[in-house]
Amino acid sequence: MAPSVPHTHADAALHMKQIALDNQRRKIRRLRAKLTTERRESAATKEGLETKVSSLERDLQIHRCDNHSLRNKVTLCHTDIDRRISQLVEAKKEHKTNQLALEASHKTIAGLTEIGIYTIQEAEDTIQEQHLIIEALVEEKASLLQKIQGLQEDNGAPAPFDDEWEEEPNMADNRRSDSNNGGEGSSNSRGGLSREDLMAIATIVATTLQGLGTHGGLDRGRNVSRWSNEPDQAVRVEGGAPRSMDGASNCSDQFSLVSPRFETRSVRLGPDGTGSGPAGKAPAVVAGARRTITKTRRWSRRRMKGRSAV
Repeated sequence: MAPSVPHTHADAALHMKQIALDNQRRKIRRLRAKLTTERRESAATKEGLETKVSSLERDLQIHRCDNHSLRNKVTLCHTDIDRRISQLVEAKKEHKTNQLALEASHKTIAGLTEIGIYTIQEAEDTIQEQHLIIEALVEEKASLLQKIQGLQEDNGAPAPFDDEWEEEPNMADNRRSDSNNGGEGSSNSRGGLSREDLMAIATIVATTLQGLGTHGGLDRGRNVSRWSNEPDQAVRVEGGAPRSMDGASNCSDQFSLVSPRFETRSVRLGPDGTGSGPAGKAPAVVAGARRTITKTRRWSRRRMKGRSAV
C-alpha cells in the first residue's frame, strides 16, 4: 500500500524529522559497529605490539650479553697479544745476547786452541828433551853396570849385601864380634866386594841421583826405586809401558836404581827433591843415598877398628 500522503504541512515536517532520526540511528549503529571493530583491531594490534616489544627487549638483552662477552674476549685477545709481543721482545733480546755470547765463545775457543797448540808444541819439546835425558841416563846406567861388573870380576864374587844391609849399630857390632870370633855371620866368611868398593858404588849412585834432580829429569809425580833383587842390573828405567835396557821406548816418568841383591822400593819425587814411597815409608832418593853412604862409612870405620884391635 502506498505510504500515506501527509495531509498537512506539519505532518510533512514531522515525517521528515522521523526520517532524519531513522537515518541518524542507522548511522550511529554503523559507527558503533565500526568503533567496536576498530577497538577490537586496536586491541589485537596493541597485543601484537606488546609481544613484539617484549621480544625486542629480550633480543636487546641477549645482544647486550653477547656484546659484553665479546668485549671480554676482545680484552683477552688484546692481553694475549701484548703478552706475545713482550715475549717476542724478550726472545729477541735473548737471541741477541746468545749471539754475543756465541761470538765470545768462538773467540775464546780460538784463543784456547792457539794456547793448546802452543802447549802441545811445548809438551812435545819437553818430551823430546826427556827422551834425550833418558837416553843419557841409559848410557850412564850402562857405564855404571860395566863398573859394577868390573868390580865383581876383580873380586871374583857377587856383591855380599843381603836384605839386612841397613842394620842397627848393635846388630853390626854383633856381626863384627861374630866375625872376630870366627863365626859365619860376617861378610868376610862369604867373601866378595869390600865395603870401600861398595861405598864408592853408593857414592856413584848418589851422584847420579843428584844429577837426575839437577837436570830436571825428575819432576813431580815421578817414581824412583832404590834397589832390586835382580843380580845383573845396575840401573833400570821403568814407566807406564815396558822399557828395554837400550832405552827404545816412549817417554816415562818412573825410574829405578837397581843394584844386585837389593830390594826395590819406589819413591815419589816432588818439585823440591823430596819424596815419599808406598805408605810413606820410602825416603827421598838423595837423602836415602846420603844416609846409605853415612851408614856404610860408620860400618867400615867400626870394621877397621875391630881389625886394628885384633
